[in-house]
Amino acid sequence: MEGHVMCILFVANVFCFTLAQNPGKVTYKVTSLPEDPFLMKKASTTGGSQQYEGFVVDILDCIANLLNISYVLTMPADSRYGFYDASSGNWTGMIGELTRGEVDIAAAPLTVTRDRAKVVDFSQPFLEAGLRILIKRPQNWNIMEEMFVLLSPMRPEVWTVAILLIFAVAILLTIIGRFSPWEQPYVIGNLSGIGTYGMSLHNSLLFSFSSLMWQGFRVAPRSVSGRIISCFWWMFTLFFLMVYGANLTAFFLTKEPLFQSLPFATFDELAKQTDVQYGFLRNGATRAYFENSNLATDKNIYNNVKNNIDKLPTIYAEAIGRVRNGDEKYAFILKGSAAQYAAAQQPCDLMVVGEARSDRVYGFACRRNLDFCRQLDIAILHMKEKQELETLRKKWFERDCFSDLQHEYMYKGIPYLDKGEAPNMAQMKGVTLKRFGGPMLILLIGTFLSSLALVGEIIWSRRYGEVGSSTGGLTQRHTQTSRHRYRLTFPMTDSNGN
Repeated sequence: MEGHVMCILFVANVFCFTLAQNPGKVTYKVTSLPEDPFLMKKASTTGGSQQYEGFVVDILDCIANLLNISYVLTMPADSRYGFYDASSGNWTGMIGELTRGEVDIAAAPLTVTRDRAKVVDFSQPFLEAGLRILIKRPQNWNIMEEMFVLLSPMRPEVWTVAILLIFAVAILLTIIGRFSPWEQPYVIGNLSGIGTYGMSLHNSLLFSFSSLMWQGFRVAPRSVSGRIISCFWWMFTLFFLMVYGANLTAFFLTKEPLFQSLPFATFDELAKQTDVQYGFLRNGATRAYFENSNLATDKNIYNNVKNNIDKLPTIYAEAIGRVRNGDEKYAFILKGSAAQYAAAQQPCDLMVVGEARSDRVYGFACRRNLDFCRQLDIAILHMKEKQELETLRKKWFERDCFSDLQHEYMYKGIPYLDKGEAPNMAQMKGVTLKRFGGPMLILLIGTFLSSLALVGEIIWSRRYGEVGSSTGGLTQRHTQTSRHRYRLTFPMTDSNGN
């Protein structure tokens, strides 16, 4: 760290000494290309000459003031950023001018690439250049409400388990009603006065469902085992309703994200669909990225485009015009900053989707062995630390339609859009099985205890041969009277062993 500080101080001292010896400003020849909002022509108020304004111009002006220099803007004859022409063995555009020594600096949205870095020197990056997708905003821009919003507090797997538990508890109650002596029809018919139906499958299902809905049912378990599972089922129901009510309230109190009808929202979806045509600039770093990428999605995108390479746009204005006039049937892949700028312009009919692809940046390029490039790095770092670059970025990119610009994020494969607000993660994720594991564990314990109680009731009945009750009890004679009706359930022998 101290070495970097000493180096910076040394360069600053040398630069100050040079200025003291030669107080006149050094003029550098800078090449660039018109591209909104980096470099744009404006009509001069005096005379008919053309002057320039834009993001790059403001950066150059700040650097000129910091380093006490001046510059002259020129344009490449072929109006290209620069790529290697294998047929001629030379670089084109601004990179070609630098390699030939015709200019000193290339100040433009120039992507830093490996091939370019072999022939020129790049400065510190001044803007990120991840690729995004520019599409026309769908005409059916209607806000859609989820049909099953009332089910949102719980994840689908929780609802599935809850439904299965209703049937599981009903089946367990049916088993208890079939095998427990306290649930036999002759016991219930004499002691409870509700007929001979008892805990049948039908009644058990209605009992478990009505309990979950916090309602009562006239038929209830009479045995100890049935009442144990009923108590634990009621505890489970209490927790379930409390969690559901709390989460549903939170859902309605927070803003619900709005999702729109989009043909695609990611590069993967773009590569798989065939309804919307897409492309990128015919020449440049974007085409080189897709052409040389080893990622499957990037290969698919390039294979779908390479058959129409000659029909690809050559400048951004042409491409944006295709998107705007393409009736939602054309998408354009470009640098994220340029895409956001285009979407923020009137008539506000464009939007940006897709995750940032290709971790690349913009930087100024210098001809090789130019000492000024080191000073350029220090000036750009100074502007970053003082937030001057961010101020300039907001000045040129956040304008006109920016307040209405829809930002997209993905949830369960659905593109959600908001106006720059961070998504509410608590709202986007309902209660999971892991979070609801406590009540299910309680119900599992109740099932185990109820099963043990049922086994104890059967053993007790076979051993003592009578069923006790709060009203007195049924004698062995009554049990023997009905044993033939329930021979398969409770086989008993008389005193003679028959």
